Amino acid sequence: MVAFNTPVIGGEAAGDRIVLETGGEMPARITCDIVVNTAGLDAPGLAAGLVGCSPLPGSIPRPHYAKGNYFKLDGQATPFRHLVYPVPAPHTLAGLGVHATIDIGGACRFGPDVVLLY
Repeated sequence: MVAFNTPVIGGEAAGDRIVLETGGEMPARITCDIVVNTAGLDAPGLAAGLVGCSPLPGSIPRPHYAKGNYFKLDGQATPFRHLVYPVPAPHTLAGLGVHATIDIGGACRFGPDVVLLY
């Protein structure tokens, strides 16, 4: 089941299942075998706030805040007709790495770079 626009406001471990409390227009209690936590920047806090969960040490990663910048190629025509992605570096927080994209105006942009914010 996917519940769009439904905020999770709490939850608890109940045996081998997880019971989530949801808010929004139709508040509910949802019993789950598996939960995929897609809360973005709030995901670690949501996972840590589930009552009765005893996660293994290190199983809830700490958040890594980052921002990315794009850079426009000026002074020459776009050298590519398609997206260009580098081979990802293993075990890095740098995502896909800096790649070349063509914006809606036809200009070439490189990015995003990754600036970690701690």
